Amino acid sequence: MHRPLARNLTAHWSSAVLLLKICSAAVCLNMFGAGTVAADPFLVGDRFRDCSVCPEMIVVPAGDFVMGSPHHERGRTSQEGPPHRVSVRDKFAMALYEIKISEWKSCASEGACMSGGHIQSEGNSEFGWREWKRTHPLVSISWGESKEYAAWLASKTGFEYRLPTEAEWEHAARSGTSTARFWDGTGDAVCEFANLDGSSGCADGYEGIAPVGSYQANAFGLYDMIGNAAEWVEDCWYEGYEWAPTDGSARTRSLRTERPEPSASYPVGDCNQKVYRGGHWKSGLDKARSASRAGLGMDDRSDYIGFRIVRALP
Repeated sequence: MHRPLARNLTAHWSSAVLLLKICSAAVCLNMFGAGTVAADPFLVGDRFRDCSVCPEMIVVPAGDFVMGSPHHERGRTSQEGPPHRVSVRDKFAMALYEIKISEWKSCASEGACMSGGHIQSEGNSEFGWREWKRTHPLVSISWGESKEYAAWLASKTGFEYRLPTEAEWEHAARSGTSTARFWDGTGDAVCEFANLDGSSGCADGYEGIAPVGSYQANAFGLYDMIGNAAEWVEDCWYEGYEWAPTDGSARTRSLRTERPEPSASYPVGDCNQKVYRGGHWKSGLDKARSASRAGLGMDDRSDYIGFRIVRALP
């Protein structure tokens, strides 16, 4: 009477041993309630897209850097100080290029982004309209409209897409350097790295905005971080960095609600204005610096301001 039970136990045990042999450690641990052991799928420098119409992203390393400009930097303004050390604690993905017209059109075609006259330009005579959409960055877009695009990507992919914080942007632009521009000291001409105004001393062949990726990338593999189109970031406008966060987060409140010291003065920001960074095709060398910054109304548009986005990584 006990033999069938013994045979059943033997069979069950044999099956369990076989299962343990053929399944991976991560899967087995998950099956038996011990959690999942999974490798980080993203390495610094990896490039990927989350969907066929999504912008190409590249993984940017975490790191510490000094944000702002030193007093001796040529072109510096008081709005770039005081210099302060920032620690970007986690790596993140950033768009390889400024968001292109064609990428915006994908959002507009699904009704999530506006398709207004200010983004319908046929470009110039050097490019056909189809090529212009595919290769040129979107400009004349407001800060609020750029947020709509990021929200559309997040909804479409299920991942956290957003504008970069001002600190993340400068960390990415500097790409490990501490000079005014990431190419300073390389011995190469400015026209190898950035689309700027002719006053920069470089005739690069573009009188206006250029196709994305026309110039050399920085050490993080990002194109056009300086020049071509300026870029919106998440932060409200402040006149400087007094009591600015040091963890890479954005300043998104008009007033600081907690004083660091009971009697300390604290800066007043303006969240009706947002920060844009990077200089642009109309900029000279004084604005074409990693630390250069400016503000504009969140609903305003300019033919030299576009944006790029970041994606949080697990």
